[in-house]
Amino acid sequence: MAEQASSSFGKVTTNKFNFLQIKWRRFLVFYFLSPFQLYKALSNQDKIIHFVDYKYFSLWICLFCNIFWRKKVYLHGHGGYKRQGVLSSLIHTIYLLFASGYICYCEYSAHHLKSITSKLLHKKISIVPNSLYLEPETKITSAAKTKNIFYIGRVRERCGLEILLKSAEQLGLVVEVLGTGDTNYKEKLKASFPTANFHGAVYEDKKQRQIARKCFCGVYAGDAGLSVVHYMAFGLPVIIHGNMRMHMGPEPSYVIHKGNGLIFKRQNVDSLVHTLDELIKNEHLRTTLATGALKTFNALRDPPMHESFLKILGEKI
Repeated sequence: MAEQASSSFGKVTTNKFNFLQIKWRRFLVFYFLSPFQLYKALSNQDKIIHFVDYKYFSLWICLFCNIFWRKKVYLHGHGGYKRQGVLSSLIHTIYLLFASGYICYCEYSAHHLKSITSKLLHKKISIVPNSLYLEPETKITSAAKTKNIFYIGRVRERCGLEILLKSAEQLGLVVEVLGTGDTNYKEKLKASFPTANFHGAVYEDKKQRQIARKCFCGVYAGDAGLSVVHYMAFGLPVIIHGNMRMHMGPEPSYVIHKGNGLIFKRQNVDSLVHTLDELIKNEHLRTTLATGALKTFNALRDPPMHESFLKILGEKI
């Protein structure tokens, strides 16, 4: 069951899975499905995985089915890592009480979820590291002398592109920007930073790799998510800011300072300039971090996500 994705995400075609295309209806901050679509989605399935967002009415219907309709419902989410306080603890306790299990995106998410819920419920918490189905790079290229930085993601203000481009400009570096977003914002950036290369939406793996091989690191100066995994798959040291609760997802928790990447101060151009300069001048560090990035990615993909989900569901792999 999936909603139609934005056109900027490209198109995915597969014959391995059956998808039920749905349309969410919004009222204020809440989202609903038509009763027919919801019944069709639930009636033929004994086991269900639903993303965690209390604003979606289908989540609460699924939890109801878990109790009264002999359905096994597993929740998949961030573990509430951005939230603290009594309300967050109460909501996530309810999730764990009424669901068959809660599948966290990563160790960081699971650790936080356990910290805000009772130990009696922790046996319901499992982990499937959020990753990408990409073949890892086979050769480390980050030790090569290059002035190029790799960026892949959305082109919008929260992504920190202005901070990255300003930092690169000070050091005479070239940013390779892969991604699409707000046209006006992109044109503004192109006018302000003419040395940067804006490739637009690049979905082909081969082309992404060709560009990445020209770069000595991958930087996400704003609030990151899965892009950090993309960088690791291509054997690039990852540079992100260190404020975990501000990131778009928990995947930046995979980044280990001076293990597979470097961490700078959020929204601080001087800090990013210093971090980039350190990496440029230290070939041994570039090689160490690139090797660490590939090692981390290989650990994330073994076993593959689908096998981990099937194991949790008690299905044959």
